[in-house]
Amino acid sequence: MKIEKISDTQVKFILSKDDLAEHNIKITELAYGSEKAHRLFQEMMRQANEECDFKADNTPLMVEAMAIGTSHVVIVVTKILNEIENGFLGRNCPAAGGYKANELDLPTTYEFNNLAIFSFDSLDDVVLVAKRLQDIFMGQSRLYKCDKRYFFVVQEELDYALAEAELTLHEYGTRHISNDLSETYLVEHGELMIAQQAVEKLSWYL
Repeated sequence: MKIEKISDTQVKFILSKDDLAEHNIKITELAYGSEKAHRLFQEMMRQANEECDFKADNTPLMVEAMAIGTSHVVIVVTKILNEIENGFLGRNCPAAGGYKANELDLPTTYEFNNLAIFSFDSLDDVVLVAKRLQDIFMGQSRLYKCDKRYFFVVQEELDYALAEAELTLHEYGTRHISNDLSETYLVEHGELMIAQQAVEKLSWYL
């Protein structure tokens, strides 16, 4: 298992099929919050604390799992702190998967869909990631600006293709709860800058 501290509020875990086999757990079990998945998550959080000084600090957490083919799973844990993320979460959104960190519990729902939303500090970062994606990403893409940050929304029909794109997006930006409700929040509270083919259009600027 590899652990990468992305920021003070976000940590990424990469689990191989050997890691899952060691815990006698299948990828599909992660989506249903089984007892084995709970125990695995507890171990992951302990290791993140020890190796990366990533502390939950009794804050709500959002957990998302992304299958990379049949051999790896990327799990991203995000502390829900700022106003935008709380707006994305919503009080009655069952897909958000939020919970109190001190419970060391797993959300009941993971997001295995074809939509991913990442935010970036600057437009330059968005252009850089678009350049990286232009040869590997064939799906839909949109760009919003909200609360002084740039939000890249990407969609792919194939799960593995989206997962590959997300590995690049993670290098530059922060992943947010990714569902239709989240994009609706951006539509209502942000500014739509590029309505379609954002990857292609932004890559032309570099």
